[in-house]
Amino acid sequence: MSWSQVSPTRWERPLTGFEEYLVHFANISTTVSTTNQQYTTYSKVSVDINLPNITTALQHAWKQMRFEEPDMAATIEGTTKIYEIPNEQTLHEWLDSTFIVTDLTDADALQRNGTYITQSKLYYLPHTSELVLRAQHYTIDGVGVLIWWDKFFRALLNPNPDIVFGDEHHCLSVPLPEALGNNDPPTEAETKKATAQVLQYVAGLPSIGMVSKAGQVPPGKSQHIEYRFSPDLTAAIIHGCKRTGISVTSAVHAAYGMVLMQHADPNSNTSQYTTVQSFNLRDYLPERYRTVAAANYPTTVPFSITLPVGFDQFARALNQSYRYGIKENCDALNIVGAYNKVLIGMLKSPEAQDMPGPTDAYVSSLGIVERYLRRSYGGVVRVKDYEFAVDVVLGLNALHVFSFRDELRLVYSFNDGFEEPGMIREYLEGVERVLREVLGFLYIQF
Repeated sequence: MSWSQVSPTRWERPLTGFEEYLVHFANISTTVSTTNQQYTTYSKVSVDINLPNITTALQHAWKQMRFEEPDMAATIEGTTKIYEIPNEQTLHEWLDSTFIVTDLTDADALQRNGTYITQSKLYYLPHTSELVLRAQHYTIDGVGVLIWWDKFFRALLNPNPDIVFGDEHHCLSVPLPEALGNNDPPTEAETKKATAQVLQYVAGLPSIGMVSKAGQVPPGKSQHIEYRFSPDLTAAIIHGCKRTGISVTSAVHAAYGMVLMQHADPNSNTSQYTTVQSFNLRDYLPERYRTVAAANYPTTVPFSITLPVGFDQFARALNQSYRYGIKENCDALNIVGAYNKVLIGMLKSPEAQDMPGPTDAYVSSLGIVERYLRRSYGGVVRVKDYEFAVDVVLGLNALHVFSFRDELRLVYSFNDGFEEPGMIREYLEGVERVLREVLGFLYIQF
């Protein structure tokens, strides 16, 4: 599982289960789309930069980040992850192909009209003072992107003038099962527990889902819609959640579940909601791994509830699992490697073609952005805005939840060949309406 040196400049390691899962879906998406790949990440920051030569400084910081987070320049061959230490020529070629200054004034066009990427790319839009990072999800997760931006702006603030490539392999990320100290290979008992957990999720599919043309028509373009709550409404929601003893993520997820029930595809299983809850495991890792950006350090835990159900019961069931699904469940950490190995094995089996897939959006919370990304860096950088989304090609939608500058934000990633943007916005408006009603804010004017 660990990195091994196979030549003076080449390092390799096998993909782990979750990385292989993401590569699997990215590869499938290339058979139906000539542009986007499933789960490619898109993150955008709006910035004020106080430097004399911004473009040169940005390019140097990008180069510095290759040294500090070399996984961002890694490539995939089959089920093997590869990193090549660059020489002067290949480093120059990499900079030319991955650091891009564009005249675009619509950063979201970089997602809608995206092309396949085999390595991460940084775009600078000088007309709008925006930066966009496009990276494969098998290279970096959502929290990792936030950590990466923080490190990037620190590199912009304190550039290293003497970067010498050759030793950066020491900074290559450790895969999650190894970081957790999981057995490799998993024991028979761990595999049995992991299999039971995966089957618990699969047995509940297809659960209640939205109306979608996925699987019936070719995909269109990957898009996302951001929905913001005002600072006053955000504060009121946080207060209401504290008053009722639930997290904001649980409240938003439950509100989304209520909207699912209102807009459900009548052909879906409307009597059951089965999904997975996402957990960022960095706080459970040894200290030296917690600030690594270019890594995949989440896991998921199956969740299921019988419908119909009221918001209160829905939110409390979700909250119980979010709060204790990992914290008081040592097995969940011990079998992460086994769980992902079983999952990818099942997905690659011949029977997988007949298995139903998820029809709801994958809900993922990035928490408070400022926990990782500061609003300013030493008078050199001011971060005015932040956005995160993923490409959707196969109908596997995502709903990201986070707050920045005291605003709760929901970002719904979807494919416009399967769903209309107006309908997605209606879903998000429904989430706000549910939160206002159930948390007692219906008649408060914000």
